[in-house]
Amino acid sequence: MKNKKRQALLIAVVLTLMSLPAFVFASNGKNEQETLRGINALHVIVHDVDQEAEQYGLTREKIQKDFETMLGMAGIKVLSEKEGLKVPRAPFITLTVGTMRAFTTKGSEFYFISILIKLRQDVYLERKPRNRIHGIATWSNTRFGVNFGQNIRSEVNKAIDQFINAHAAANSE
Repeated sequence: MKNKKRQALLIAVVLTLMSLPAFVFASNGKNEQETLRGINALHVIVHDVDQEAEQYGLTREKIQKDFETMLGMAGIKVLSEKEGLKVPRAPFITLTVGTMRAFTTKGSEFYFISILIKLRQDVYLERKPRNRIHGIATWSNTRFGVNFGQNIRSEVNKAIDQFINAHAAANSE
């Protein structure tokens, strides 16, 4: 009897968490969005993904391909690593996905998810304009949430969409 109550409570908590959108923290104010203006080419770096998430088709290579395809469809040229090094001051974007199994119930696995996207580019200090600092994050988006394992990839794609939408907004004028 006690186990059934615990299980019912656990299911209620999971359903409540799943009904909430992922927690999103984006640096997408006017200044941050302005840093996206004029960017028409990027190098994409996707960091390694937790091995456990690979069972849901979430590999670094697949995320990289999804990201590059989505950017291309949005009209943003994707630079290879070699091309990125040849283009002076080329901005680049990084994507990090963290997963940790939260619990399993009735054959479904739930994961804590963190997704971090950062646009990085060279900046100059106003007080010392000759000092160029390489790879500073000028726009970022962080998502946290709990979801089914099979939904992780769609959460990653939503985060990528947020970048693409911010880029489109900055470059629509």
